[in-house]
Amino acid sequence: MGMIINPYRFVVSGINQIVSSRDLRNGAAWSTDAQTQTYDQTGLDDDPNTATYLADTSGSFRTAAQNITISADSETHTAVFYYKKTTGATVFPGALLDLSGGTLVRSAWTVGTNTGILTARGSNAGTVDKLIESYGDWWRVSAEATNNGTNNNILIWVVPAATSSESSGSWQGTHQGDVIVGNVEVYFNSTIEDVSGYAPNYT
Repeated sequence: MGMIINPYRFVVSGINQIVSSRDLRNGAAWSTDAQTQTYDQTGLDDDPNTATYLADTSGSFRTAAQNITISADSETHTAVFYYKKTTGATVFPGALLDLSGGTLVRSAWTVGTNTGILTARGSNAGTVDKLIESYGDWWRVSAEATNNGTNNNILIWVVPAATSSESSGSWQGTHQGDVIVGNVEVYFNSTIEDVSGYAPNYT
Protein backbone atom coordinates (compact mmCIF):
# COMPACT_ATOMS: atom_id res chain seq x y z
CA MET A 1 0.00 0.00 0.00
CA GLY A 2 1.13 3.54 -0.64
CA MET A 3 0.44 7.03 0.64
CA ILE A 4 -3.05 8.44 0.10
CA ILE A 5 -4.91 11.60 1.08
CA ASN A 6 -8.48 11.42 2.36
CA PRO A 7 -11.02 14.04 3.48
CA TYR A 8 -11.52 12.46 6.94
CA ARG A 9 -15.03 13.74 7.47
CA PHE A 10 -16.37 10.95 9.67
CA VAL A 11 -15.24 8.96 12.70
CA VAL A 12 -14.91 5.22 12.16
CA SER A 13 -17.93 3.31 13.51
CA GLY A 14 -15.81 0.82 15.48
CA ILE A 15 -14.86 1.25 19.14
CA ASN A 16 -11.37 2.54 19.85
CA GLN A 17 -10.05 0.06 22.43
CA ILE A 18 -7.20 2.31 23.58
CA VAL A 19 -7.65 4.00 26.95
CA SER A 20 -6.47 7.64 27.12
CA SER A 21 -5.74 7.80 23.41
CA ARG A 22 -4.18 11.28 23.44
CA ASP A 23 -2.51 11.54 26.85
CA LEU A 24 0.21 8.90 26.87
CA ARG A 25 1.43 10.07 30.29
CA ASN A 26 -1.65 8.55 31.93
CA GLY A 27 -0.16 5.90 34.18
CA ALA A 28 -3.52 4.19 34.67
CA ALA A 29 -3.58 3.31 30.97
CA TRP A 30 -0.02 3.57 29.64
CA SER A 31 3.38 2.35 30.76
CA THR A 32 5.61 5.19 29.53
CA ASP A 33 9.30 5.43 30.36
CA ALA A 34 10.38 8.24 28.02
CA GLN A 35 12.51 10.69 30.01
CA THR A 36 10.43 13.61 28.76
CA GLN A 37 6.66 13.20 28.53
CA THR A 38 4.32 16.18 28.37
CA TYR A 39 0.73 16.75 27.34
CA ASP A 40 1.17 20.28 26.08
CA GLN A 41 1.23 20.09 22.28
CA THR A 42 -1.30 21.40 19.76
CA GLY A 43 -3.38 18.42 18.68
CA LEU A 44 -5.09 17.09 15.59
CA ASP A 45 -7.98 19.57 15.88
CA ASP A 46 -5.61 22.54 16.42
CA ASP A 47 -6.57 22.71 20.10
CA PRO A 48 -3.77 23.39 22.60
CA ASN A 49 -2.70 20.76 25.13
CA THR A 50 -4.27 17.82 23.30
CA ALA A 51 -1.23 15.91 22.04
CA THR A 52 1.64 14.13 23.80
CA TYR A 53 5.34 14.92 23.41
CA LEU A 54 7.69 12.00 24.13
CA ALA A 55 11.48 12.21 24.11
CA ASP A 56 14.20 9.60 24.61
CA THR A 57 17.12 11.67 25.84
CA SER A 58 19.44 8.82 26.83
CA GLY A 59 19.42 6.58 23.77
CA SER A 60 18.00 3.64 25.71
CA PHE A 61 14.96 2.57 23.64
CA ARG A 62 12.14 4.22 25.55
CA THR A 63 8.48 3.45 24.80
CA ALA A 64 4.88 4.19 25.64
CA ALA A 65 3.09 0.85 25.93
CA GLN A 66 -0.48 -0.37 26.41
CA ASN A 67 -1.80 -3.95 26.60
CA ILE A 68 -5.29 -5.06 25.58
CA THR A 69 -6.83 -8.52 26.06
CA ILE A 70 -8.15 -10.31 22.96
CA SER A 71 -9.51 -13.74 22.08
CA ALA A 72 -7.13 -16.38 20.74
CA ASP A 73 -8.89 -16.64 17.38
CA SER A 74 -8.12 -15.86 13.75
CA GLU A 75 -9.42 -12.29 13.62
CA THR A 76 -7.58 -9.28 12.17
CA HIS A 77 -6.93 -6.23 14.32
CA THR A 78 -5.70 -2.77 13.31
CA ALA A 79 -3.88 -0.02 15.20
CA VAL A 80 -3.72 3.63 14.11
CA PHE A 81 -1.00 6.07 15.20
CA TYR A 82 -1.01 9.82 14.49
CA TYR A 83 2.56 11.19 14.42
CA LYS A 84 3.46 14.83 13.74
CA LYS A 85 5.27 15.44 10.46
CA THR A 86 8.87 16.65 10.61
CA THR A 87 11.36 18.42 8.39
CA GLY A 88 15.03 17.56 8.66
CA ALA A 89 14.67 14.96 11.41
CA THR A 90 17.60 12.53 11.73
CA VAL A 91 16.03 10.08 14.20
CA PHE A 92 12.67 8.48 13.52
CA PRO A 93 9.92 6.91 15.63
CA GLY A 94 8.49 3.42 15.51
CA ALA A 95 4.92 2.15 15.71
CA LEU A 96 4.29 -1.40 16.91
CA LEU A 97 1.27 -3.71 17.10
CA ASP A 98 2.06 -7.11 18.59
CA LEU A 99 -0.34 -10.03 19.04
CA SER A 100 1.29 -12.00 21.83
CA GLY A 101 0.73 -14.77 24.35
CA GLY A 102 1.18 -17.57 21.82
CA THR A 103 2.99 -17.59 18.48
CA LEU A 104 3.91 -13.94 18.00
CA VAL A 105 2.41 -11.82 15.23
CA ARG A 106 4.27 -8.51 14.87
CA SER A 107 3.30 -5.51 12.74
CA ALA A 108 6.00 -2.91 13.49
CA TRP A 109 7.10 -0.04 11.29
CA THR A 110 9.68 2.71 11.20
CA VAL A 111 7.77 5.92 10.47
CA GLY A 112 9.59 8.28 8.13
CA THR A 113 8.17 11.49 9.54
CA ASN A 114 10.06 13.62 7.01
CA THR A 115 8.79 11.95 3.85
CA GLY A 116 5.95 9.64 4.85
CA ILE A 117 7.46 6.22 4.21
CA LEU A 118 7.02 3.10 6.31
CA THR A 119 9.73 0.47 6.69
CA ALA A 120 9.08 -2.92 8.25
CA ARG A 121 10.93 -3.72 11.45
CA GLY A 122 13.27 -6.65 10.90
CA SER A 123 11.51 -8.80 13.51
CA ASN A 124 8.05 -8.59 11.91
CA ALA A 125 6.25 -11.93 11.91
CA GLY A 126 2.97 -13.42 10.72
CA THR A 127 0.31 -11.92 8.47
CA VAL A 128 0.64 -8.13 8.66
CA ASP A 129 0.06 -5.02 6.58
CA LYS A 130 0.49 -1.25 6.84
CA LEU A 131 -0.65 2.08 5.39
CA ILE A 132 0.42 5.70 5.82
CA GLU A 133 -1.94 8.57 5.03
CA SER A 134 -1.41 12.32 5.12
CA TYR A 135 -3.62 14.16 7.62
CA GLY A 136 -2.66 17.84 7.48
CA ASP A 137 0.46 18.30 9.61
CA TRP A 138 0.30 14.68 10.72
CA TRP A 139 0.95 11.18 9.43
CA ARG A 140 -1.81 8.65 10.04
CA VAL A 141 -0.09 5.27 10.33
CA SER A 142 -2.13 2.05 10.30
CA ALA A 143 -0.67 -1.32 11.33
CA GLU A 144 -2.65 -4.51 10.76
CA ALA A 145 -2.09 -8.00 12.21
CA THR A 146 -4.06 -11.24 11.82
CA ASN A 147 -4.16 -13.60 14.80
CA ASN A 148 -3.16 -17.22 14.33
CA GLY A 149 -5.45 -18.74 16.93
CA THR A 150 -2.88 -18.60 19.75
CA ASN A 151 -2.51 -15.01 20.93
CA ASN A 152 -4.62 -13.43 23.67
CA ASN A 153 -2.97 -10.01 24.04
CA ILE A 154 -2.40 -6.87 21.97
CA LEU A 155 0.70 -4.85 22.81
CA ILE A 156 0.95 -1.29 21.47
CA TRP A 157 4.27 0.53 21.45
CA VAL A 158 5.01 4.13 20.57
CA VAL A 159 8.79 4.39 20.19
CA PRO A 160 10.10 7.99 20.11
CA ALA A 161 13.58 7.13 18.78
CA ALA A 162 13.66 3.82 16.95
CA THR A 163 16.31 4.36 14.27
CA SER A 164 18.43 6.96 12.50
CA SER A 165 17.17 6.16 8.99
CA GLU A 166 13.70 6.46 7.50
CA SER A 167 14.38 3.32 5.46
CA SER A 168 15.84 1.18 8.28
CA GLY A 169 13.93 -1.59 9.99
CA SER A 170 16.67 -2.09 12.56
CA TRP A 171 15.51 -0.56 15.85
CA GLN A 172 18.37 0.23 18.20
CA GLY A 173 18.55 1.40 21.78
CA THR A 174 21.22 3.96 21.01
CA HIS A 175 19.31 6.89 19.51
CA GLN A 176 18.06 10.07 21.12
CA GLY A 177 14.95 11.60 19.60
CA ASP A 178 11.34 12.59 20.05
CA VAL A 179 7.86 12.33 18.61
CA ILE A 180 4.57 14.22 18.97
CA VAL A 181 1.61 11.84 19.17
CA GLY A 182 -1.85 13.13 18.31
CA ASN A 183 -3.84 9.93 18.95
CA VAL A 184 -3.58 6.14 19.14
CA GLU A 185 -6.39 3.78 18.19
CA VAL A 186 -6.99 0.01 18.16
CA TYR A 187 -9.90 -1.68 16.42
CA PHE A 188 -10.88 -5.32 16.97
CA ASN A 189 -11.93 -7.47 14.02
CA SER A 190 -11.03 -4.72 11.55
CA THR A 191 -8.69 -4.43 8.58
CA ILE A 192 -6.88 -1.32 7.40
CA GLU A 193 -9.52 -0.94 4.69
CA ASP A 194 -12.22 -0.87 7.36
CA VAL A 195 -10.69 2.06 9.25
CA SER A 196 -8.69 4.12 6.73
CA GLY A 197 -9.89 7.56 5.69
CA TYR A 198 -11.62 8.45 8.94
CA ALA A 199 -11.25 11.27 11.44
CA PRO A 200 -9.53 10.65 14.81
CA ASN A 201 -11.48 8.65 17.38
CA TYR A 202 -10.59 9.92 20.86
CA THR A 203 -10.98 8.17 24.20
